[in-house]
Amino acid sequence: MKNITYQIALSLFIAIFISACSGPAPESVNGASKDYDPVDAVNLTSEQSKFTILETRTDNFDKAKAKSNAEDAITKFKDLKCMVGLFAYNPPACIDAIKEADKLNQIKVCGFDEQDALLDAIQQGHAHGTVSQQPWEYGYQSIKKLKELYEANGKKVSSSTSFAYVTNGVDPFWDLCAAGVRIAEKEFGVSCEVLMPPKGVVDQKRMMETLLANGVDGIAVSPVDAENQTPFLNEVAENTILITNDSDAPKSKRLAFIGTNNYKAGRALGKLVKEALPEGGDVVLFVGRLEQLNARQRRQGVIDELLERPVKNLGSETKGYAETSFLLVTKQNVDEFWDKKKEMAELGKSQ
Repeated sequence: MKNITYQIALSLFIAIFISACSGPAPESVNGASKDYDPVDAVNLTSEQSKFTILETRTDNFDKAKAKSNAEDAITKFKDLKCMVGLFAYNPPACIDAIKEADKLNQIKVCGFDEQDALLDAIQQGHAHGTVSQQPWEYGYQSIKKLKELYEANGKKVSSSTSFAYVTNGVDPFWDLCAAGVRIAEKEFGVSCEVLMPPKGVVDQKRMMETLLANGVDGIAVSPVDAENQTPFLNEVAENTILITNDSDAPKSKRLAFIGTNNYKAGRALGKLVKEALPEGGDVVLFVGRLEQLNARQRRQGVIDELLERPVKNLGSETKGYAETSFLLVTKQNVDEFWDKKKEMAELGKSQ
């Protein structure tokens, strides 16, 4: 599979870690752990920083709520300088709210992922940049890893070998991941199913139970709520090969994790904010939900970067993982990146 040829120095090369990393996982996101600022923390700042992080707003994957959160923040904070979206749909929601408030030249937007609305805003100069996880790599590398684990059990893959890729919701991001799955399916000669649960944990559990009943040979899943799903994920792992991607469940018996180092990616996003606002200013963060490990790590990376804190090793939470590379997309390379995105989407559809 071809990779994007342009990669910045911050990109991380794939590295497989088989043994568990040392150090216990934080106990809570609500302040019990020294690794994470409390969810309800407000006006985070430091003497070393020119930035103030006013608050973090969550929407529980409700896109209407995501936009109303952005609208409320614009109304509440008159000196707001930057809106940072941590999930794919958050930056477009912020951009829409800023347009309607007629503040395109006053409030900057930085974000995650590569929705067309965000890439268009970067082209137009209405958003500064985004951190792309190259989602097609998620799908491709997940199927590749399932194949490797299947073969490690002394079996050979064939057209009857069945793998499943289960997302944590419905979103264009997952469509691009699915493109990578389809490419891997053809390359490795296996049968793959992509499932996107529309209603969260309940749908995800039902889909995975059906897969087990049908005798699936391996599942790659992005858990909706890893902490509370761990017992069920352990049941799945007892009956088939289980790996996670995008969002991990490090306390479960999954065999591997495929994904971005979200803390490092969060710090890279913080650097984009610094580029957008060299003089500093007030910032609000937007995210779907903070129960997911990837959301907590991204948020903490942004906070630590903007407040000039030392780099933390939050990778200790994630044992046995394959780390995929990420890219910073700004006006300088957005056209090339968008062409690559379209190419991958077409490849996925053609399979």
